[in-house]
Parts: sequence; structure tokens; C-alpha cells
Amino acid sequence: MTDDAIAKTILKFVRQLDGGDTEERVLEAAIARHWLNREGYPTPAGLKLIDEFVTMEQVTRQRA
Repeated sequence: MTDDAIAKTILKFVRQLDGGDTEERVLEAAIARHWLNREGYPTPAGLKLIDEFVTMEQVTRQRA
């Protein structure tokens, strides 16, 4: 997955958590959680978050 795709996934997740009425507020919330940096790129914590999502999907598929 590219950094751009990871950032988009993180922003979607933050939007679900917080709502966020503008893209700027959603980005600021992701930055505040240390999932994205000021340039909008995934941080190590953001990469770990997405890695955990992938792990959850794999476990769910194995149980289905």
C-alpha cells in the first residue's frame, strides 16, 4: 500500500471517529493522534495503525 493510500485510509478512519466537518479538521485530528505528520504522510504510529487493520481483516477472514 502506498503512503497516499495509507493516509487516505487513516483520514477515513478519523472521519468515522470524530466526524469532522472539513478535510482540514480531519487532517488536524489525524496529526493530533500522531497518525499523520504535518505534511500529511503516515508516521510510524499511523503505519502501525494500518498494520493492525490488516491483521484484524486477516483474522476475520480466517474465522469466516
